[in-house]
Parts: sequence; structure tokens; C-alpha cells
Amino acid sequence: LFTQNILHSPITDLELNKNKLFESVKEYLIFGNKLAAQMSEKTSAFSYLSNEYDFHKIIGDSAYEYRTGVEFTPQELYMLVGKGDSTKEGYYRFDNKKFGRSKHRIEYKPSKGWELPTEYIYPIVTGPSLTPFHSKRKNEFCILPYTVDKTDEPINISEMRRTNLDLFRYLLDHQHLIEQQSEKSKMMHRGKEFYALSKIGPYTFAEYIVAARDNTRFCAAVIEPTRTPWNETKSSICVKHTIIIGRTNNGRFITKDEAHYIAGILNSDIVIQYIQNTFKSNGYSLKKSHFYIPEYDKSDPRHIKISIIAQKAAKLDDDSRIKKIQRELSNLYLEVCDTK
Repeated sequence: LFTQNILHSPITDLELNKNKLFESVKEYLIFGNKLAAQMSEKTSAFSYLSNEYDFHKIIGDSAYEYRTGVEFTPQELYMLVGKGDSTKEGYYRFDNKKFGRSKHRIEYKPSKGWELPTEYIYPIVTGPSLTPFHSKRKNEFCILPYTVDKTDEPINISEMRRTNLDLFRYLLDHQHLIEQQSEKSKMMHRGKEFYALSKIGPYTFAEYIVAARDNTRFCAAVIEPTRTPWNETKSSICVKHTIIIGRTNNGRFITKDEAHYIAGILNSDIVIQYIQNTFKSNGYSLKKSHFYIPEYDKSDPRHIKISIIAQKAAKLDDDSRIKKIQRELSNLYLEVCDTK
């Protein structure tokens, strides 16, 4: 099979696609030959073959539900950067997070930042913050006006005004930005309030979540509740461009050991190679990958060992040792696949 792979260069996919002539883009491509094959009967998609692994061995069913992170639109409104303590109890000071290509910009902000109540403000996990087994904590937060036991609609306006008036005013002052969303985006909202968001469910607040990148460099990490600067332990919320696993297909929330077992499989060298040989780097999908992840069995020594090794890797800050662990996890995972 003849292939063309885009080089890392100043030109993006979007810019390349604007060109109509092959001659205009060929300098940004590498040419070569690679074999490809269909891995799963559930899809007609193909994967480039590896010189090291037989990907057919890992194809199978997954016991786990794949979801995506919350979609915050407009991002500059819902995503925040911590600025410091507030003089008000239960409050903290924030700036809104800025994005270079944002269509919706907040033009005015107080010089000392907004003082907002923190009940519905959570730490966030973004795709770029993820590396194999690790999530780099940043001073970044989000407004998520939903409760753990009611994720199909946000806190209603009367309740928001009664309990979080300053947060409601912040959202109301920027309602004109929220309303600029497309009708298609609004149809996806969970609830009817003007500050409703999309891609939210019980899994959003799971105590233990495995978060994976959906583009660029595939990897995964276990996400647990974290301590905030205002001294409160809260769930970390995964945002758009993260794939999250927090429950089995039948709705059971995963345990801590189970989360590390899943992360161990996702970070194994064979899975990373499979994902990156199956999808373009601008969009990885676990749902469409069809690789085998059996439900965690705490009586299976192979499952236990994968979890223990992954937890060990999460404590390391040494890329070379982590790469060795990823190869070790590949061997263990293949042993698990042999029992299908």
C-alpha cells in the first residue's frame, strides 16, 4: 500500500487541505510503502501493520463504557484560571482562561479578577495535560453548574440566584456570548437553562476516571479527586478532547485498582502503536478501535499485576523507565488476550 505521511512542520492539516494542486503540498509529505489490514469484522477500517506486534491478537470486546469530556462553550467564559484567595467565605478569585483562536472573547474583567462562589467550580483535566500514566495539574478550573445526582439538567435559575448569586451574575452578564452558539450545539445541551452544557452524565463525576487523549499523542492517566487552592477536595472534570472511562458497560463505577488496570492496558506499547496505526493523529477513537479489555477481575493475577505496575509507573518521573514498563505491560496484556 502506498502511503503519504504529513511531516511535523509549520503547515497544518487545515492549511494543506486548502491546496488543490499536489505540487503545492508534496514537500510536506513523506512517501513510503506499508502494509495494512482490516483488524475487526465490526468495521471496514484498516490499520497499518507493525513490525513488532500482531494487532489481530488484541481485537475483541471491551467491558467498559467510552465517553468524552464536557464541552464548554464558550470556553473563555466557563474555563477559569485561579488568581488568589477571596475575602468572602466560600469564594475564590479567578480570571477567565484565554484562547488564541477563540471566537467568543470576554472584553472586560476586574483588575483583581472575579470573586466567585466555588460550589460549582471544579479543577479541569485537558488533553494536552496528559502524558503516559500522568496528568499535569494546572491552576485551571471550570464552571459546571450541575450536581452529581442530577446530570440531565443544570441547577435551575431560581436555585442559582438563591445560593450562588455572584456566579449567576457572571453567567448572565455574558449571556450574549452563550447565545452565539450554533443551534446544533444548543440541541445537545443537558437542560434548558441558558447556561446548560453538553456531554455530561453520571460518569462526569466518577470518583476514578481513566482519561485518554483523543489526538496527537495517544496516552492515558488515572484521574482522582484533588485538593483545590480553596482547600476543598473535588472531582477533576475532563474536558473536550479527552476520552474518559469511569464505568463498565452495565453502569458500574470503576474502582481505583481497576482504573490503573485500564490505564495500564491503554498505555501498553502495543495499544499505543495500534491506535496510532489505525487513526489519523487528529482524532483517536476507542469506540472504533475494538480492542479487548475484559472487566477487571481482582482474583486474576495478571489483572492485578497490570494494575500494580501501572500504579508504580504513575509515581515515576523517568521517561526511559516508563517506556520499559510500557513494553512489560504489552507482554502482560497479550497474556490476558490469549484467554479470550
